Amino acid sequence: MAPFAMHLYLRVLMFSLTLLLAALNFQLYISIKQEVLNIDHYWSTSNAELPIRLRPAALKIVPTEHYHILNDTQWHTTFSPQPGYTFGFVRLGTEATPFEPAIFHQMHCLNFVRQSLVSDNWSDVSEHGLRLWHVNHCLNMIRQAILCNSDTTLEPSYIYGTHKGRNQSAASGMDVWHVCRDWNQVDEFVKENYKQTRNISV
Repeated sequence: MAPFAMHLYLRVLMFSLTLLLAALNFQLYISIKQEVLNIDHYWSTSNAELPIRLRPAALKIVPTEHYHILNDTQWHTTFSPQPGYTFGFVRLGTEATPFEPAIFHQMHCLNFVRQSLVSDNWSDVSEHGLRLWHVNHCLNMIRQAILCNSDTTLEPSYIYGTHKGRNQSAASGMDVWHVCRDWNQVDEFVKENYKQTRNISV
């Protein structure tokens, strides 16, 4: 190929690549802009999360005197923006759409199961069916949350006895570190969101 023809070919090629990159950049800009315009649509989806990037956290599971099964006060203040406000709903998007972060629903369910275990109100036949439904719902909620989290931390076991000549082992789960997501960030976000949106009617 003659030098002039080669030079012309390269110039046309460079010009074509420039146009292609410009088109790709414009398409990227349009996509990003569309995402911003559809931000409210994001809150309407069923698989959305809180708009915060959670830090990793470490949790060592240990025996504790806190949150005794009979201590209503401590359980009722768990993840609560203020006394008596136990569900942790947030309002997001320009339409202040209400959502409940799953962690609050799960904690509510755990607390309800706790209350049912210590309650003496099962004799009320009219309430029995509804309470039993609620307990069943909550147990399933917690069960599936555990499956979803799939914590694969290895817990050391110990031999507690023998049965038919074979050692029997168990794991207490205590004094074991777990990798978590920082739940304090969630708590702080929900409390701040509550302060900013508490005057909004449902």
